[in-house]
Amino acid sequence: MYPDSPRPPNSGVTHEISEARERVKRLERDLAKARANLEALEAEERQFKHILAAKTPQNLSDFSTAQNITANSSLHDKLELFTQRFAGRPDAYATRWVSNKTNKAGWSPAVRGGFCTDKKLDTDLLPITPHILEHHLRGSDEGSKEFHVGIYPLTTDHQCKFLVCDFDGQTWKTDAAAFSQACSAAGISNLAEISRSGAGAHIWIFFDTWISASTARKAGSALLRKAMQISPGIKLDSYDRFFPSQDVLPVKASGRFRLGNLIALPLQGNCRRRGTTIFADPITWQPYDDQFEALARTKPATETDIRDIANEYDRYVVGPKHSTFITRRPERRELQSGLKDHNITIQRRAMLHVKTENLPSAFVTELKHRASISNPEFYRRQAQRFSTYGVPRLVTCFEHDDVDLKLPRGLAEEARQLLKKAGAKVTIRNKDNQPQNNKCRLLDNYVPNNIMLCALY
Repeated sequence: MYPDSPRPPNSGVTHEISEARERVKRLERDLAKARANLEALEAEERQFKHILAAKTPQNLSDFSTAQNITANSSLHDKLELFTQRFAGRPDAYATRWVSNKTNKAGWSPAVRGGFCTDKKLDTDLLPITPHILEHHLRGSDEGSKEFHVGIYPLTTDHQCKFLVCDFDGQTWKTDAAAFSQACSAAGISNLAEISRSGAGAHIWIFFDTWISASTARKAGSALLRKAMQISPGIKLDSYDRFFPSQDVLPVKASGRFRLGNLIALPLQGNCRRRGTTIFADPITWQPYDDQFEALARTKPATETDIRDIANEYDRYVVGPKHSTFITRRPERRELQSGLKDHNITIQRRAMLHVKTENLPSAFVTELKHRASISNPEFYRRQAQRFSTYGVPRLVTCFEHDDVDLKLPRGLAEEARQLLKKAGAKVTIRNKDNQPQNNKCRLLDNYVPNNIMLCALY
């Protein structure tokens, strides 16, 4: 071809243009299908939100639908009651899975495509629907595979419709019973559930409207503090066992943790037949004869009731009296008396040993909290919207067994003053059983940096 001859059209470019146009047409068809699917899902979600938005009455006896709901009621009525009580984040739910290879079990958010990875977006989440809850209550999905649903209590605007405290370990029955008793004493109706494992319990408190998670958790902490006065063996890590577990949604957390913690729903079909995930009397732990009747007669708490209890939590202060983080320690009536004619000996060893046999539980609980401090890492992560999973709310500096409460030695004078103020005669003795002598013995006249080391003996 000569240099001055005209160049033929670029057939390769023409072919690419044709392919691009076909690809655009295919994408437009896929987009139309996706939009139709989205509209159908949004319609179902609006219907479900309408059920959630229905305000639960403060007195179930005045509620024509809920007052007579029993195990014999229609599926529609039972689903409506179940939906009102166990209301969580409407645009997401989780399911339990078991590995066929390792038999390991876990929970994952339900997503389009069936398998959740950290790359999945919120738009991939599947909303919870009455149809999903029906499968949960039956115990299996359409393929007869076991189906257990978990919900996320904390919504995107940091509110919740219930509060749950989880108890496990060897003393789960007595601890859960004490928390239930504390709730009832405060006028808060509650429902005890035997967890899936059969070796733990959930105490459910329902609300008649959406409440700030911060307020709900503060109220739960106040009730837990009261429960510790009933059963002093309750561990302080129970403060980390609330659902929801944070005041705000951890949107900066990675993967599924950005949804907050989840809780497994009760009354799962297969578990229910095995005697777990069922509601029971918190004293005898005998299952109720009619599970839906027990759920229906549990009265949701009002926002005013929860706020009043939350305000009481300000009376409870964690940490030693002279901590720089504590500006005041309100006086509480239960600590002003109750130890008259008590002779209490504090043994001063590597730690302070206080016999708890005849010590009222209110004082045991108070001393435990004075020997603990708030964990700044928990509050830093929460404020920065990261997950607090595995980060304790309190750092505890005590040990407690069946005989002694062991406290840091620096709390000796504070413990003495607390017990004396309640009427007790307190003696602090050293390891050799001699009364404490506050004299100082000079160990060295000169040490580097002019620091004098003294020892109490």
